[in-house]
Amino acid sequence: MIINLKDFQLEAVNNLLYNAEKPEKEVILQSPTGSGKTVILTSFINEFASRNGCFAFVWLSIGKGDLAEQSRDKMNKYFPLSKTGNLADVLTGGFTENSVTFINWEKITKKGNIAISDSERDNLQDKIEKALLTGLKFILIIDEQHLNDTFKATEIKRLFNPICEIYASATPKNTRGKTLIKIEESTVIGAGLIKKKIIVNEGFANGFVIDEQNANTFDLLLDLALAKEKAIFDEFQKLGVKVNPLICVQLPNNSKDDPSSALIVALEKYFASNNITVDNGTLAFWLSGRYDNLSHIEDNNAQPVALIFKQAIATGWDCPRAHILVKLRENMDETFEVQTIGRIRRMPEVKHYDIDLIDNCYIYTFDKGFIEGLSKDIYGGLLKNIFMKTTYTKVTLKKEYNPDVQNPIDPTLVREVIADYYNTGYGTKPKRYKANETLLTASGYTFDPNIVISTVSGGASTFRQLENVGTITGAAITNTHIHGRDFHKAVGEIGSSVSLKYEDAIKIVRALFVDLSATIKFKKNLFDFKASKLLYAFIINNKNKIKDDFGKAMTSQSWQRTLQASINVDDWTMPKEYEMPIDDNIKRFVAYNKNVYEGYLSCVAQRSDPEKRFEKWCEESKAVVWFYKNGEHNQRFFSIIYINNFGKQKAFYPDYILQDGTGKIWILETKGGQTSGGVSQDIDDSSPQKFVYLTNYANSHKTTTYDGKTYPIGVGFVRFDNGSQTLLINTTAYDENLDNTKVWFNIDEMIRFL
Repeated sequence: MIINLKDFQLEAVNNLLYNAEKPEKEVILQSPTGSGKTVILTSFINEFASRNGCFAFVWLSIGKGDLAEQSRDKMNKYFPLSKTGNLADVLTGGFTENSVTFINWEKITKKGNIAISDSERDNLQDKIEKALLTGLKFILIIDEQHLNDTFKATEIKRLFNPICEIYASATPKNTRGKTLIKIEESTVIGAGLIKKKIIVNEGFANGFVIDEQNANTFDLLLDLALAKEKAIFDEFQKLGVKVNPLICVQLPNNSKDDPSSALIVALEKYFASNNITVDNGTLAFWLSGRYDNLSHIEDNNAQPVALIFKQAIATGWDCPRAHILVKLRENMDETFEVQTIGRIRRMPEVKHYDIDLIDNCYIYTFDKGFIEGLSKDIYGGLLKNIFMKTTYTKVTLKKEYNPDVQNPIDPTLVREVIADYYNTGYGTKPKRYKANETLLTASGYTFDPNIVISTVSGGASTFRQLENVGTITGAAITNTHIHGRDFHKAVGEIGSSVSLKYEDAIKIVRALFVDLSATIKFKKNLFDFKASKLLYAFIINNKNKIKDDFGKAMTSQSWQRTLQASINVDDWTMPKEYEMPIDDNIKRFVAYNKNVYEGYLSCVAQRSDPEKRFEKWCEESKAVVWFYKNGEHNQRFFSIIYINNFGKQKAFYPDYILQDGTGKIWILETKGGQTSGGVSQDIDDSSPQKFVYLTNYANSHKTTTYDGKTYPIGVGFVRFDNGSQTLLINTTAYDENLDNTKVWFNIDEMIRFL
């Protein structure tokens, strides 16, 4: 088979050849799904082997979809004279010159995997050592790099002592410090390999309604998908092109693969009503233990019109005729992955037809969470270990932390606090149900008796552009049986957002929103949703609003009290080692020499704008001798205990510790600033409480001692005033308004050199 590489593919091969023997031995090929990654890598191997001797190639792939064997089959197809093999071949005959060994990662990294015994594992190491002794050099190809970045995988790679490691992924991680060969989505689109646009929910309109009780949840999605499939098929027919477009229907993760499950039965019934069945060859299944009509399904003119699957085809499956993805929802927050959408992006004849209908791919779903999933998949970063400068290893403070056993939250207190918060904040009154509904409706609550569904509709060429597609809403007719899972999940999320156990959260929700006076002595209920479906709809539809209001009730200054906490106190020193997350998107950065860690950079990831401004000020200010960025949610880091309005003790991790030119040790928290128009950008409702307990800490621990010297302790909050373009600090009494010059001061006035 003669392979005619596209220009960008040829360029990628040449870049790989150029970098394979350079001292920087780690190379990343960032290649969008559908760009011909396997063609590029196999072409590189073939060309490199033809130019060089004494090399062996090892291709490491994940186990999903038997990706290692798929890649081997493709190389045999593209380059029939290649010497390809698998793990069994190596264990039998060892590694040979110019051989390409395709290995499933899981077979050599998982101890519990019976595919390779401990003796065979040792045998593999022995085969590697023998190959190295004969002068063979290894080049590793690590396919789907983002799924193989583990400690065990690193240990396996070290055995080969490779001269080059080539990582391949559409969504790589840990790219800094490695040579990056990046192929842009737009380049692949321009070459005609993948579809021009991803169209989401075409044909959807605001106000759509689904009735899950009647088992037609998916009818709207599949009706649109089938209509689109027919239109695409007809268009190919007009062109005289033999392509039978495929609809991929993805089941929810939590659904059963059992053919008798209600969802699968309902799907088969739906398709049968459209003459699409397993028996006539037009319906295919790819599930655990069920594989119907999958033979040659990837061929452009294959018979199946629809494929029902779960996760099996998320990675590595090539079916260029797949045009449409229907994602059946698992819950309101179901997410997609880049790899899953990549299955419908390839062009069937590796070219565009200049007809939008067939040059685009289509997604139908009731969820919009996939955009968040895409953003997470696309992000790449690096964790770099850096170490503390010896000068600061003896800095010691008293750290507060919670005892192993805390007093439980009193749900009776919590419901009183929340009810009073609603009454104060919204003007509601107990048992004034209609008036309360009017007040909360005006503040953004919805009392729709049906479940409101928010999804997206629009088109985009690249994954990142999907973030800009529009939002539309519809509704599902509320059914307590069908929506029970969503309801209880919503109650659980509301509870966990304010540190309540589910059993306490459900009691509080029912007490607030259902009149239970016959059984519960609570006279402040806001509503009386006697019909369970009304309560279900209210909680599911208003989950985020309720979480927000419960959180504000928990932290409201009007209820703030300083309570005595049962805490542990211990000596604390800054960790000697720090895992620094680096933001690959920042191209211009410097080292912050005043940081306590050697090699701390200004391009650290996961920093808010206030933190970035503050770190820059620390580095440039003559008043700062050194500064330390604290971590979170770990016993390694410095913490102070505070108590919220619900009586819950929580650990607070102030952002920074520094020493100024006078010797004073400062413990500082950075928060969002204030716009030039006077609008606060501090999004932490707990700021007032944290401030109180931070200042209490300073009153209890006025000084600290290290290296035989005593230093005073200062505390405060730091925020940026956009109006004056100034960093301000408050050390006395919390006020959210930065215009209060009695408590907010220019930071240079408070943290001084002498």
